[in-house]
Amino acid sequence: MNADRHHRVMQLFQEALDRPDNERDAFLRRSCGNDRETLAEVRSLLAHHDARTITPTHTIVMRAPADESPTRNSFFGMLSPQNWRPTNPSRLRASFIALALAALLAALGYWLDRQIENRLRDNLKNQLKATLDSNVAAVTNWLLLQEREVAEWASHRQFQE
Repeated sequence: MNADRHHRVMQLFQEALDRPDNERDAFLRRSCGNDRETLAEVRSLLAHHDARTITPTHTIVMRAPADESPTRNSFFGMLSPQNWRPTNPSRLRASFIALALAALLAALGYWLDRQIENRLRDNLKNQLKATLDSNVAAVTNWLLLQEREVAEWASHRQFQE
């Protein structure tokens, strides 16, 4: 579907929404004339339409055809400030909530990282201290054994003479 056809379908869809249900079909047959494809597309949109998805005034943001706004369809056109504005307040609120949740998750991730690192450091410190204490105890025992052996050898008569 090209941009002009899409624009026409969306315009008819919006106008049909503004009419009571019992007048929509006659309006569409009158507006579409012999264009069965457009009629079928608008009828399909109406059949799948949920009133909660459109604002109470039935405002639908429609893009201008590609030939009227060439930069809007390009990557750099999307970066222009006029395209940053949200189309409705609920979209702005949703964007803000998503940004706030992302910031909260980032802060939580940082805090968890700090907690895990601190626990790992404490565990390593405790393991090193335990290893050092056991090494000191082993050396102390070895020195005591050496002192006893020296005392025992010194008590032998062979070494006293």
